[in-house]
Amino acid sequence: MKTKMQRCVDFVRSDVATIRTGRATSALVENIVIGAYGGTAKMKVIELGTISVPDAQSLTITPYDQSIIGDI
Repeated sequence: MKTKMQRCVDFVRSDVATIRTGRATSALVENIVIGAYGGTAKMKVIELGTISVPDAQSLTITPYDQSIIGDI
């Protein structure tokens, strides 16, 4: 139980370390899992399209396949 909890803590630490305050970064959303194609495929946002940062407070996700815009 302790090792499992320690792995969870380590994961959260590494995940939080990628967040930069005051500026949007693609790391905030790239690992979110989406049920794409009607929920038949579970994929990360980074696998479904490009993530760009047009300014300090905005993220833009452009899907490779336009049919999954609603899923994202």
